[in-house]
Amino acid sequence: DDALRKQLVPSAKYTVDELRAGLLDALKPRPARQRTLMLAATLIAGVNDSPEDARRLAAFVSPIVDVAQKVNVDLIPVNPTDHAPDFLRPSDDALELFRDAIREVEPRVHVALRVTRGDDKTAACGQLHIQRKSLSEARAVAAAAVDAGETPRL
Repeated sequence: DDALRKQLVPSAKYTVDELRAGLLDALKPRPARQRTLMLAATLIAGVNDSPEDARRLAAFVSPIVDVAQKVNVDLIPVNPTDHAPDFLRPSDDALELFRDAIREVEPRVHVALRVTRGDDKTAACGQLHIQRKSLSEARAVAAAAVDAGETPRL
């Protein structure tokens, strides 16, 4: 779904179809034994974790499986952070239904549920979270330090 993808990844430059075409173009010239692809999908409760979303992902992957020797899809439950408090981790049942829906539509794909670690430190799945001051807060702190004759520390 291009609209949802653009909403979740505003910097997304290509449509879903263009992305798949690019993957296929990259795989086709390779020798068959080197045509392995690993895709990761971050799942957000109520946003992109439904069986219908899974069927769309399977449809996206299906033409790739026709070309690639092996396709792995890694399902990653979102790691909630203060920056996106509405993005919640799907339930285990929702994750399993999503996985099963992909397998039902495209049984040639290997689908794995990522084991989460570091959720309590907002560091799961490589999503290291750093608390930062807003730019306006940083400028105010710096200006106050300069006014007091101190070196600003942000």
